[in-house]
Amino acid sequence: MKRIVIDANILIRAILGIKVASRIAQHAATVQFLTTEIAFLEAQKHLPNVLSRRGAEIERIRLSLEDLERLKQSVIVIPTEIIAPFETQARLRLLKRDQDDWHLLALCLGLQTPLWTEDNDFFGVGITTWKSALIDLFLNA
Repeated sequence: MKRIVIDANILIRAILGIKVASRIAQHAATVQFLTTEIAFLEAQKHLPNVLSRRGAEIERIRLSLEDLERLKQSVIVIPTEIIAPFETQARLRLLKRDQDDWHLLALCLGLQTPLWTEDNDFFGVGITTWKSALIDLFLNA
């Protein structure tokens, strides 16, 4: 079974749009979608702000957070203590970049798994990255 790590921005896209959620659902039987506890919490934190800026009512925000929680049925959330042994190496590779993203890189390094992201900070740090525009090449391979 193939595996891919998902960034918080992709988790948010899974709730806000149709394409990401349908890709995850379509490939859940053949691809393990993973994320970190930190990325999931980041998505929970930022999703209400994104929806508020788009004029969403409180009820819509509540339902979207419930949808995000349900996404755990298709996306495996990895606890921070599992990836902690790779933190130093991940932070070194992200030197002069966003150190807050160490957890995703650590998971990718630990599992030797690619990352689905829209964040350019991960390019050139020694892992394979996929953007949404090309993710079908990975998922369908």
